Order: sequence, then structure tokens, then C-alpha cells
Amino acid sequence: MSTLSRADSSQMAEERIMEEQVKGRSSKKTKKKKKVRPLTKEITMSQAYQNMCAGMYKTMVALDMDGKVRKPLFELDSEQVRYEHRFAPFNSVVTPPPVHYIQFKEMSDLKKYNPPPGSADLYMAASKHFQQAKLILENVPSPDPEVNRILKVAKPNIVVMKLLAGGHKKETKVTQHASRSQNLTSQLTSTSLWSRLSESAPIMSVIMKTISCKDRTLT
Repeated sequence: MSTLSRADSSQMAEERIMEEQVKGRSSKKTKKKKKVRPLTKEITMSQAYQNMCAGMYKTMVALDMDGKVRKPLFELDSEQVRYEHRFAPFNSVVTPPPVHYIQFKEMSDLKKYNPPPGSADLYMAASKHFQQAKLILENVPSPDPEVNRILKVAKPNIVVMKLLAGGHKKETKVTQHASRSQNLTSQLTSTSLWSRLSESAPIMSVIMKTISCKDRTLT
């Protein structure tokens, strides 16, 4: 976001300089046109994606707190090894700087808050993020298919997060530490909670696929 904002401001400044140069050469008065920021759409989409990602993250943390995320048995590696492996391609990107595993663990430690938030708090926070993304995208003039696709995900997720915050299917758990031989996808989708989530919120089906892939070895 900060990079886009700086680029947008720089481009606006260049356009103003060019306009001043043109005015100096011409004696005719020109009507002032309302300036449109050159990177408005990119900034808007980045804001929407930021809110979608924040909502997704808080959803996963809350699901984990409620015992609804199946965790793998780390036989040959660890969570840190997998984290570093998956984010290694982004280490060459300077802005934004990469978040190292230790920093990630510190940032995601809920015990530093007083009092620590519960899963219901996180579900509501996620709902607000999806709501904010929805408001941002609904104000996009002439929305393209990408905007409509994100809206199609954000809208039902708002409802699902509020249901979960209210305690919907809170008693439903998944068996932890599954072996590699178990079919995680079939076990997850067998519960009414996951079935309903996958039907009502497209992003939840992505979460299900992510969870089911966590027990696979790194490639």
C-alpha cells in the first residue's frame, strides 16, 4: 500500500509539473479538469485484498482455537521448516520486507493482549474485515469480473463469521494429529459444519483445501 501511494503521489507530481510547463508556453486559459489519481484502482484493490487477507487470517486463528483445524504430525520436519520453505520465493522482494518465522510467531501470539481475544472476538473481527472489503469494492466504478468475484466471496463470509461468532456448531471438533494415511478432506467434509461453510462461503472451501494439504510432505 505504501509503495502504491508513493508511486501515485510521484506520478501526480510529475503531471502537475508538465501542466505548469504547458501553461507557461500557452497564453490561452484552459479549464481545470478534475484530476483522477492514476493508481486509484490499484490502491482500492490492494485495500480490498488487505481486508480479505486479514479476515482470512483471523478466521483461521479462530478455527484453530475452536479445535476445527487438523494439525499434521511433523515426522521429518517442523512448522518452521514448512513456513520458511513456502515463503522462500518471496525473500527476494524488498518491499514489503519478509516476515521471518520467529517474528510471525511473536505477531500471532494472542497472549500479549490483555485480556486475550476469544474465538468469538476473532470471528467478529474477521466479519468486519470482510464487510470493509465489501464496502470498498461496491464503490468501484464499472466493476470488472475480478471485483465481482471477490464480492461473491466477501458477502457470504460476513454471514458465516457472524454465525460462528454466535456459537454455531462450536461443539464440532476434528481429531488432531492425523496420520498421513488418513483422508483429511473426506473427514473434514463429513461434519455438517464444514459442509455448511463450504456451501455458504467460497473462501471456506479454500480453507478446507489448505487444511487438507497441510499433512503432505514438502515438495
